[in-house]
Amino acid sequence: AAPAAAPASGQLNTLEEKKKFILKHEMKIDDQQEAVASEPNRVKKKELENALKKLQQDATYVQTKEEIKEIEVQAAKDAERAALTGGKAKKDTTDGKKEKGEAAAVESD
Repeated sequence: AAPAAAPASGQLNTLEEKKKFILKHEMKIDDQQEAVASEPNRVKKKELENALKKLQQDATYVQTKEEIKEIEVQAAKDAERAALTGGKAKKDTTDGKKEKGEAAAVESD
């Protein structure tokens, strides 16, 4: 299953695509958990638990989940930086407008 899933990670370029992949995979995991919970036969239940474990530890799933976390942390940092530098930039632009306004007033005299 892992070799078949590996090309999928190459196709997951955007954050949105990665989130869709994670959502679908988590649905599979949830379905598998339900199957385990509803299986009365101990032998079959053990097989289902092993399949569930494989789904939860799937390399593509784990890697994509980590990538999403990293992207979201970086986005939060970028947003925080933008807010901090944005506040300073707004002050600079208002100062610049005042100077231009004063210069225009001087030129009109």
